[in-house]
Amino acid sequence: MQTVREHLMAARARVEAGWCKYVLAEDAEGESLGRFSHEIDWSRAACVCSSGALFSVDAGCGSPAYEALAKAVDSPIVSLWNDQSTKEEVLAGFDKAIAAQPN
Repeated sequence: MQTVREHLMAARARVEAGWCKYVLAEDAEGESLGRFSHEIDWSRAACVCSSGALFSVDAGCGSPAYEALAKAVDSPIVSLWNDQSTKEEVLAGFDKAIAAQPN
C-alpha cells in the first residue's frame, strides 16, 4: 500500500507530465475523457488536473492524499483551486503537501 507521500509524488508527476483545467483529464487531442473519475481510462490521459492526478493514483476525494493537498493549498476543493492556478502554482502546492509528509 502506498503512503500519502507516495500518492502525492505520483500525482505530482502526472501533473508535471501534462496539466489541464476545468476537466479531470484530457486525451492527446485535448478532449475530455469524462466527467466522473470512474468513467476515465487513465492510461489515455495526456494531461490531468490536480484532482484527476489524485484519482489516477487511487487517491481521490476524501483520501488522506487529497486532504493533505487541500490543507497545503488552503482550499477544501482541490479542483477549484486547480482551475484558479497556474501549472507552476499547482506543482508548488504538491511540493508543499509532499514536504509536510514524513519520509
